[in-house]
Amino acid sequence: MRHSFTYNGTDLRTLGFFIATPPKYQIAKRSFDFISVYGKNGGVISDNGVFDNVEMQIEVNSYPYIVPNESNAELVRAFAEWLTVWDGEYKIFRDSYNPGYFTKAICTGIEPIEEVAPLCLSTTINFSRHPFWYSDLGQETIKVKSTSTQTAEIELFNPESYAAEPFIKIINSGAKITPLILTVNDGQTLTVKTSSDKDYIELNSEEQTASFDDGKTLANNCIICTEFPKLKPGWNKIKISGKNANAFTDVEIKPNWRRL
Repeated sequence: MRHSFTYNGTDLRTLGFFIATPPKYQIAKRSFDFISVYGKNGGVISDNGVFDNVEMQIEVNSYPYIVPNESNAELVRAFAEWLTVWDGEYKIFRDSYNPGYFTKAICTGIEPIEEVAPLCLSTTINFSRHPFWYSDLGQETIKVKSTSTQTAEIELFNPESYAAEPFIKIINSGAKITPLILTVNDGQTLTVKTSSDKDYIELNSEEQTASFDDGKTLANNCIICTEFPKLKPGWNKIKISGKNANAFTDVEIKPNWRRL
């Protein structure tokens, strides 16, 4: 089997290349510091609460004889243009070694492209990726069915071993969002403190933002929280309570299940 990857919507194979050697399994490193304390042996661990990016190197070859020799330059140009168009944003990255999962990566460079055999090109591509792999299952939007427009309780099971940072959309169709409280596992609390003229608010835990208009208008000044909601491994209980009746009509949750 010839392994491949997809980056920014394009499969490596469509350009006539394949992964030449299996990539190493790379696990993200936790970001923390050691602080020296006078009179105490060993440094005190200061956890920054995040994982570092993972640097990936992927060696690829072209399929031999897919193009005449004089067209090598055109193949190289198409290959380079696919990987090096820069807009400062991470792209969706999938590979055939991790079916059912994707990550977010950016190409940081391409090594010199060599002809290692007649009409066979070879190079190494460098990527920097997010520390997590996200499951396709965790991208499915869960639409909560509630018989009340003032309170709702939702139970979600996180099948992965790491806490997830969900995307939560609270909708009050035909009206507007009014003050409410969102609680996760009887601990984490997020308060929507003010009304607005919008009929929904989006809470993006991964980006640490609240917004309206499909992310176009920031609404962080409309909420109060010490941290955005996280879903621990196993069962989670989410409760939404409006201060008034008819506070919301629908709740949608994209859980973003993930692993290292």
